Amino acid sequence: MSSEIEHFFGAKAAKALHSRPKAEYIDRSDLEAFADCPHQGQLRKQHEGEFETHEPLPEIGKLIHAVAETAIKTCNMDLQEAADYITEELPKTRPDLQPETLRAGRTLANRLRWSKVTHVLLCEEQITRSIMPATNKKGELLVTTAPDLVLATSSPDKLQVIDCKTGWKERSNQEARDEVQTCVICWCLKAKYEHIRYIDFRYWNTRKNTTGYAYIDLEQIVGGTKDDPLMQEMAFEQRIFEAARLYMEGCDEAWPTEAKCSLCPVLSWCKYADEVCKELDGDPKAYVDNTLVLSEVLKRREKAISDATKNGRTLFGSGGFYNDTPKKKSPRRVSFKEQKDEETKQ
Repeated sequence: MSSEIEHFFGAKAAKALHSRPKAEYIDRSDLEAFADCPHQGQLRKQHEGEFETHEPLPEIGKLIHAVAETAIKTCNMDLQEAADYITEELPKTRPDLQPETLRAGRTLANRLRWSKVTHVLLCEEQITRSIMPATNKKGELLVTTAPDLVLATSSPDKLQVIDCKTGWKERSNQEARDEVQTCVICWCLKAKYEHIRYIDFRYWNTRKNTTGYAYIDLEQIVGGTKDDPLMQEMAFEQRIFEAARLYMEGCDEAWPTEAKCSLCPVLSWCKYADEVCKELDGDPKAYVDNTLVLSEVLKRREKAISDATKNGRTLFGSGGFYNDTPKKKSPRRVSFKEQKDEETKQ
């Protein structure tokens, strides 16, 4: 290729082509890490490949995703045939994971059979969108993601996106809407299918057979002013740009919370982690044992306090008090008929 360019356009053009900076890609998972906690993102880059887990649930997720992708592509994007293929192939998976895999896979197969939307546009295909244009010194910066399933609907301006999860987390509708994954996939799909406005986004938890549902209107006004309204697509874009800025600038700030740290894959390397989560990660068995002991001690203390306050005594502490004051029963509401009957008896 370079020889052809040199032949037609000269050596200078060929040299310029080779010296052009290459495009840089940010995976959605890396962007999500920096959006959640920049320090987590930095630790993921430093310890890449070291924090891969081999616990059952992630392994089950990989197996089901692999079988489902093969099934849908082998069956020419026919979801009904793919559901049968999944049912036939899952028994051949790892023997130690087979029972749980079968349960989760059966749920996925049934959902594919019951799906009213059947026209598959994308299945585990990478889609990208440019975050930053190329310059003389740096190549173009793009975000990339691979949604599990993108389906066409009867409405030309609407798509349905399905992402399968096999973990313990059950997303509420609000959590599904607020996920960085939802944000990135919707934003990238808008670049690929410019005519769309609505995205019906669903997180299928195949382990618990639940759904986190988010209906996205990319032109919905979600902020801004009357003269300069902020639409949903621009809100997604600004969130992605801010996460990309943290990534490009090498931000190393830590934003630890108990909810974040409890699920962090690089917790063991983090010096800013929540102390409770750090202790749990260090020795889960001892942590659970201690919790059970403390729970039993707490029950005994509450019983002792309950016994001590039965005679009307009040026990005061520095931050509150205990007593055994009985709750007053609210008077029963008497109907007009009952009142008349009572007056007649008297």
